Amino acid sequence: MNRDWKKEDETSSKFIVSGWFYRHTPRAVLGPVPQWWCPFDLLGLFLSLLGPAPASADKNNFYLPLTAVYGRWCSRIAGAADEKWKWKPSIEGEGELPFVFQCTWYLQVDKSTRQHWGQYFLGASNAGDKFETNVKLDTYTGAWRERAQEARFDMLFRCQKVPMVQVNDFKNKTAPNMDKKADRNMVPYGNCAETYPFAIRFLADKKQNQTSMTGLALKSKFMEKAEYPDYEEYSTSDVWKNLMAPCANCKVLLQNAGALESQFAANLDKAKAPKRPKSMLEGEELLVENGSLKKEKHQALLAVS
Repeated sequence: MNRDWKKEDETSSKFIVSGWFYRHTPRAVLGPVPQWWCPFDLLGLFLSLLGPAPASADKNNFYLPLTAVYGRWCSRIAGAADEKWKWKPSIEGEGELPFVFQCTWYLQVDKSTRQHWGQYFLGASNAGDKFETNVKLDTYTGAWRERAQEARFDMLFRCQKVPMVQVNDFKNKTAPNMDKKADRNMVPYGNCAETYPFAIRFLADKKQNQTSMTGLALKSKFMEKAEYPDYEEYSTSDVWKNLMAPCANCKVLLQNAGALESQFAANLDKAKAPKRPKSMLEGEELLVENGSLKKEKHQALLAVS
C-alpha cells in the first residue's frame, strides 16, 4: 500500500510494487537475479525449475503441452475468465487472466560430456491485478497499472544479458506498441509474456541466440470452450489455432538479441504435429454415395460411437 497515495493525482498509484528475490542453489539463471511479485510469473518460475527438458523435447511433444498446462494452472490461481467464454469457472481470482503465455527454449550442450538437454522458461503477459481506472469507485487504484508495467520493464532492463531495451525506453514510450498514431494497443516493453523468458534464457552472445533460441506464444483463448478439456495434440486443435507470432514489441527484442523471428513463428513445426484421425462414423460416411447408406446402419453406427 502506498501511504503517500493521492487519489486526485492521476500519476499516483494506490499500491507499490514490492518484489521478491529467489536465489536457487545451484543458480537457476545466469546474470542478475530477477524480482517476482505476480502469481503467474511465480508459477512460470516453478514449472521452469522442474527442467531441464530431455534432449528429445520439441515443440510438439513437450514445450507446447507444457505451455498449455501452464495456462490452465494460471486460470486456477488468479484472474477471471473472459465473459465470452463458453463455461462459467468454478473459482475466480482478482483481475484478468494473462492474454498470452510464452515459452522460450534452447538446446544446451556440455562439451566435456557431450550431453544435451533443453533449457526453457515460461512466462505470462502482465495480469493478475485489478487495475481500476474509474475514480468514482472505491476500488480505484490510480496509476497502479503503470507502476506494475514499469516494474516489469525495470526487471527486463536490469536482467537482460544482451541489450534489448534502453534505460529510458519505458519513460519515452519508444516501444512500437506505444504508437498511438499506428492504433497500437499501448503496451510498453516488458509487459509481454516473453519478458521473463527473454530476460532469463537469452544469452549474451547474439550468434548463440541466432542459432539456438526457439519459442512459442499461446493465447489464453485456447481455454474458451471448456474448463477441463483433454489436451489435443493435433494440428487442427484449439491449442494450435491460438498460437500467435511475436508482436511488434517482441520483434524488436528478438532483433536486438540476435534471435531469429522465424524460430518464434506460430506455425513452426506445425507440419510435424499429429493429424486428427477420422472417427469410425466419419469414415463410414465417406463411403456414402448419393445418400445410399440406410438409416438403420447410420443409427447403428451412432449407437456404438
